[in-house]
Amino acid sequence: MGEKLVASHNIFPLVYLTEDDLLPYEQAFEYVRFVTLMEQTNTKISFNYNKQYFHIKGRSQGTCETVGDRIVKKFLPVLNSMLVQDPFKSTYNSIERESSLVEPNSPSTPLSATPSATPPSNLTSPNLVRLSGRPPSLADITKTASPTSPAESTAPSPSPSPPPGPAQYYRGETESEGESEEEDEFSGQFVFAKNISRPKDVLTGPPLSNKQQTDYLKAIEEATGTECALIPKSNIVNITGYSQEAIDDAIARFKQLQSLYKRRNKKTAPVPCISPSPEDNRSFMLFFAPMEQYRYRNMVFMAPEIPRPLYTLLPVFMDPATGKPMKPADLDVAAPSPPPSRQQPPRSSPPSNYGPPSRVQQPNRPSPPPVQVRQVVPPPSQNSMPAASWGSQAVIQPQRQTAITPEAEQWKNRQQIVPAQPHASSAPVEDDFPSLPTTQAKKPSVKAPGKGMQRRVMRISSQKAPPPSPSGPSNVQSLCRDYNFHNVKLALTEGLEHVRGLRGDIRLGAKLGKVLWNNVSPEMQKKMWKFQDIKDLAMRENKVMPVFNNVTTKDGNVIDVIYSLFPDNYSKTACYEIHAMARNQPTLEYQPIIMTVNPGAVGLQKVILRQDRVSEIDWVSLGWKFDFQMYMNAELLGRTDVKPYSTFVKKLSINTHTCQMTYEDVPNFLKVTNVFYKETTKHRLHFPFVVEISRTERLPLIPQSSMGYGVDKILADTGNGDSWYDCEVFYTSHNQPFKENLDLSVGKVASWTLKDILGEDEQYLVDYIQCMVYITNNLQKAFSS
Repeated sequence: MGEKLVASHNIFPLVYLTEDDLLPYEQAFEYVRFVTLMEQTNTKISFNYNKQYFHIKGRSQGTCETVGDRIVKKFLPVLNSMLVQDPFKSTYNSIERESSLVEPNSPSTPLSATPSATPPSNLTSPNLVRLSGRPPSLADITKTASPTSPAESTAPSPSPSPPPGPAQYYRGETESEGESEEEDEFSGQFVFAKNISRPKDVLTGPPLSNKQQTDYLKAIEEATGTECALIPKSNIVNITGYSQEAIDDAIARFKQLQSLYKRRNKKTAPVPCISPSPEDNRSFMLFFAPMEQYRYRNMVFMAPEIPRPLYTLLPVFMDPATGKPMKPADLDVAAPSPPPSRQQPPRSSPPSNYGPPSRVQQPNRPSPPPVQVRQVVPPPSQNSMPAASWGSQAVIQPQRQTAITPEAEQWKNRQQIVPAQPHASSAPVEDDFPSLPTTQAKKPSVKAPGKGMQRRVMRISSQKAPPPSPSGPSNVQSLCRDYNFHNVKLALTEGLEHVRGLRGDIRLGAKLGKVLWNNVSPEMQKKMWKFQDIKDLAMRENKVMPVFNNVTTKDGNVIDVIYSLFPDNYSKTACYEIHAMARNQPTLEYQPIIMTVNPGAVGLQKVILRQDRVSEIDWVSLGWKFDFQMYMNAELLGRTDVKPYSTFVKKLSINTHTCQMTYEDVPNFLKVTNVFYKETTKHRLHFPFVVEISRTERLPLIPQSSMGYGVDKILADTGNGDSWYDCEVFYTSHNQPFKENLDLSVGKVASWTLKDILGEDEQYLVDYIQCMVYITNNLQKAFSS
């Protein structure tokens, strides 16, 4: 073959075999035709007489295991059945012959090279059994080896037969029913990228069907009909098959697995979008206002686990009379100042029970380093002005205010704010250059011989976002619209390309809430920003991170207003979301999972083994009370009828009247951490949009007394926990294409394309964004009236 056999497999028989003992059973070897088997599978089969096992070597582990299965299922049963005929004769050697049987550490002997102790047979001997054509079948061998039936023993024989003797087998050439043509063999290689140090990690997947981890190498072999083997201590996979299409399919699957592995280790970066009010065409700047001084802070729920302090983006407009910035309309200067430190003390108690249920695996975000905030106090103003100063520009109140109000006085004493990019009246651009040495360098007028060109310090401005057009404020809406659409399209395109190769449940949705910001330094808070600089400068360079509160509201009055905006619901559902730490083997580590239980008929609807956040878009609606977040998740689902989940369901009971639930943990396999009761109503908007409004309650977990039976029951008390409301919008036309990912084969990609999800010229995406903007606009009007 000329190829290196890198895989191996061992089969240990039940009997003890030697070279002499193996010869009487060569008919069994002839049955499975080891020599033909080795030629067909490109393997090498040998038997180690010292350690008593069949040693199989091949190009792939799957081929070796297939040959081993044929030995176990075809050869060993025939061999064992022959030994049953003479149970008093053991295959083990006597003590006298044990020492002279084989030499220590003798190498494995190929079966095709086993010496034959049978003398040359006489072709005219009456005991000669001539074999023509194919070898005898297993039924014939079993029938020949079985004892003689009574009917045969009483039948008269027509003529005296010669005395029985040992059967002899003719080993010459035999006739064949047809000529076998050797198939063409193709080979190829897949080389892993240089930045992948451990290729075995790429070839090892999550446990499917709740069993051991998936061996992608063997799975691709079975799916493509090829032989694949990873060369030890290398990043090369040898692929051998009988068609070039199968080789190309296997290489494409390995390439897709490598892409998924790289993307899995990449952090999902949230994409911000800044949208001004469509009714206001004035040019604006952005200001990070402390959450404590946001006018509608009582409508925003913030989980205690979110790092403080938090900020919100407020628009700053210019006074047309003076050209100077005015105080944001939603800034409450009468509110107390934020705490001086951003670093939170360590928690000594468990996290609070407030907040939405945490997902199985949230997208990894870089944790912001603790920053010490210093209180910035502006110098006292010499002239008595009705407002404070924003850096180099004065901040004034509207012209109708002629007296200094207490609100203006507090606004005056706030910290100074300077624009991120000064106007023409600000400091010259040369101030941004690095400081030059005080000693004047020599500047020769003529280039000196033997010396290179003089180095100059240059500053190149950021080219990530184009500057706004100077055509006037009427173009602000189109600039923001084009900029936001470009960011949304880029984020979703990258995410959709990734999920095409993911197996599981794909969900693309949008949720109402509020986008907040953390890791804002005092220097950044003193500046005003352009909307193009939030992503490129504030986030990438200054590490400011958006934080979506993930809760629409906790106020019942607010959710009543939201209900009134939509048609009557057409569906009502309820379920329990049980968050737990589980494993299916005692040697494995616990992993977070989510079980969904139907309260009407106790049973698991689905089990989420892992959830990945693929895309995240934070849409900030300036001047409005609600923002929204577009997201795309990929959920890896597991079987619901396997342990430990099936064991957990057997010990689960639900009261259908009170919706209270009692359960038991599965010792050493499953431990419940949180239980949520979720009621959802669905409302149809214009096709294909569906609104889902959910009420989620975190149930308190109360241990129950065992009453002397040693059973540790836990009660999930419905109706006595903290609750909140969520409002989400889904594009139902995406459901059908995403169903293909539920049964996606290893290394394959779904057949749907980006056009199926985003539409022709991204029209589906435009409709989705317009629907969310329409909902948030109506909410703003409803709360403002």
